[in-house]
Amino acid sequence: MCECPHPLVVLFRPPPKYRFWRPARWTLAVPLHCRWTGRDGALRCADIPEGFDSDGTSTPWLLAWLIPRTGRAFPASILHDWLCEQGWNWAEAAHAWYQVARQCDVWWLRARLGWLGIRLWGVLRGYEGAWG
Repeated sequence: MCECPHPLVVLFRPPPKYRFWRPARWTLAVPLHCRWTGRDGALRCADIPEGFDSDGTSTPWLLAWLIPRTGRAFPASILHDWLCEQGWNWAEAAHAWYQVARQCDVWWLRARLGWLGIRLWGVLRGYEGAWG
């Protein structure tokens, strides 16, 4: 169950002027609490503190119509960034993204395509455990 505060309160920080290749940053203005079922069936929990900095949903601009950079999957993206920063396995963080995105009413096909994109990006970048 995603116990995300609705509306999710974040502070937007645009990229530096003339540096459009750098993503915008988002800072949590309130803590975020999410629960999901892990790949092993165990209940997982994350408390993301106020002030956590994230790049949000890192969607290529060509696919932003399918997985918007902000929207229903935004809390799941913040959770994914936090899990990766805490040293979680990439595949488990991708699974958590999918679970929380579905809890936040993201259409199942969009959530599955987003999950696949996260996994493929991990494989392309060579992250340990990206496909495992």
